[in-house]
Amino acid sequence: VSPTEIGPVVTHPSHLKGINGAPEEKEWREAVNAEVQSFIDKGTVEYLDKKEIPKDRKIIPCMAKLSVKYKNGAVERRKCRIVASGQKEEFLYDFMDVHSPTPMYVSVHMLLIVAETLGLRTFTMDVKTAFLNSDIKEYDIYVELPPGIGFPKRYGRLLKSVYGLKQAARDWHVEMHKLLEELGSHC
Repeated sequence: VSPTEIGPVVTHPSHLKGINGAPEEKEWREAVNAEVQSFIDKGTVEYLDKKEIPKDRKIIPCMAKLSVKYKNGAVERRKCRIVASGQKEEFLYDFMDVHSPTPMYVSVHMLLIVAETLGLRTFTMDVKTAFLNSDIKEYDIYVELPPGIGFPKRYGRLLKSVYGLKQAARDWHVEMHKLLEELGSHC
């Protein structure tokens, strides 16, 4: 594959300080602001002062991960995702279960073959900020949010799962399972 077949190589800052003075600074700031607004709109965090966090609880740092999304080989948009440093979590202290079922490739393949045979239409979908839609039910998880990007306070207790938590995929699965059952599906 030649470089012209792949498309342009776009470098991007790896951290928030790197967006200052970047040619696409405006687009990066819009991406960061959109992610912060998603946190606020979905009620992801109960904002706290550090002194309000119990002394016996670990504070998990969060960071902003920046990425570039492509469509048909061209830059579609810049994206920011606030992620927790899940490697700092401790089993039975911050989480208990991380299992989230995923289908085997052969199962998906068979489902697509059956759909095609029956003349059914299939489609895929993407849920924007998917993990921010699922509640944390097991434990209180306290986080330190990235500074200087618009959060009301620097610390908080998570009310919703965020990317990077070990149990985030399971929390999302539980939420989707509940929704599908309410809609009449038996999963």
